[in-house]
Amino acid sequence: RLIEDRPTPASGDSTLDSLLGEMGLSWEDHVNRISLQEEITLNTSGWPARHRVREIVQSRVDGVASFPIWYDIGEGTALASVRALRGINVSRQLARGAMTVAEMSFPAPLRVGECALVEYDLCSEGDVPDMTSWSRTCLVYHREVYTQITFPRGLEPRDCYQFTVVDDVQESTPATLTAGGLRHARAGFGPGVYGLGWEWCTPPA
Repeated sequence: RLIEDRPTPASGDSTLDSLLGEMGLSWEDHVNRISLQEEITLNTSGWPARHRVREIVQSRVDGVASFPIWYDIGEGTALASVRALRGINVSRQLARGAMTVAEMSFPAPLRVGECALVEYDLCSEGDVPDMTSWSRTCLVYHREVYTQITFPRGLEPRDCYQFTVVDDVQESTPATLTAGGLRHARAGFGPGVYGLGWEWCTPPA
């Protein structure tokens, strides 16, 4: 499963382009991503019961009022959505199948150089196949990124690994399951892709 702050030009996804165009939004959002933390808790079906994202963002210009994000489940018949929790509002959201685009609005426009802590959930409802990996694309430099995936008791995975893809070169190293979860943290990362992967000891129900 792949989630991106912004799509790459090579993605060529007509659905995403269509949703963005219908909302009158642009990926030129004048926002720097400083820090990204996400905590994913899987259910007994091997799909996120909760996916919480916390970001510290910084405005590059005066008057930045919002920025877009997108979430694409990509498989099954599930519906994707975004729910704001802290420091941000979902002012508009448009979904088509397993993909959604949301406009995330600040309580007040940011001044140049001003930082904001925002928190939101990425949600899915419906039939989705079990996961065996999670990755995120960072198209810009992040001072730090952190992903934690927690597995249900009795459904712990095996053959776990963490990986990065930078300049089309993929590197992977073994990851250790601790306290029922996997963690991947990096400082000074991006542009690139990072993530976690695993095999199931027993396939989810």
